[in-house]
Amino acid sequence: MNILITGTSGSGKSTISRALRNLGYDFIEADVDTYNGKSIAYWTGKKTKRGRNMPWPPPENWHNENDWTWRVDVLQHKINENPKENIVVSGDSRNKTEALSLFDRVFVLSADDDTLRHRLETRTDNYFGKSADQLAWVLEENKTIAAEMTKSGAIHIDTNKPVKQVVDEILSKL
Repeated sequence: MNILITGTSGSGKSTISRALRNLGYDFIEADVDTYNGKSIAYWTGKKTKRGRNMPWPPPENWHNENDWTWRVDVLQHKINENPKENIVVSGDSRNKTEALSLFDRVFVLSADDDTLRHRLETRTDNYFGKSADQLAWVLEENKTIAAEMTKSGAIHIDTNKPVKQVVDEILSKL
């Protein structure tokens, strides 16, 4: 079974996906994994739709002018090369709806703004969401992503609960 775990930054994608991996599901992290030397995800200019390298540190408004995009063909190859029966793909992109046909179940995670803010400010494994403009962008995305994905058939999961409870809820829907 191919499962997509998506949601805005800080919604719990990586935490929940790691918990599912510990239960025997294989794990593809779409934001960082590659296939045959090509990354699954990359930045594209909103106007040009062409690939862009993000400068470091990213300038203010970078995330308003560029989209995090998946190469759906690369993601499909990465999934197809996997010998395991149960695969969890974790990540989010502007064009994720183009990849929905690759999945048997899609879960969209969300949390309230205070929880997201706390998670982003205190996490140590990812820089994203720590600057004021990035945090504002994430909180704005949080208002729409669950509704948008639910319309596309995703199952909405509230991650304000303990991890075990969230994982149990997902498992009950597989």
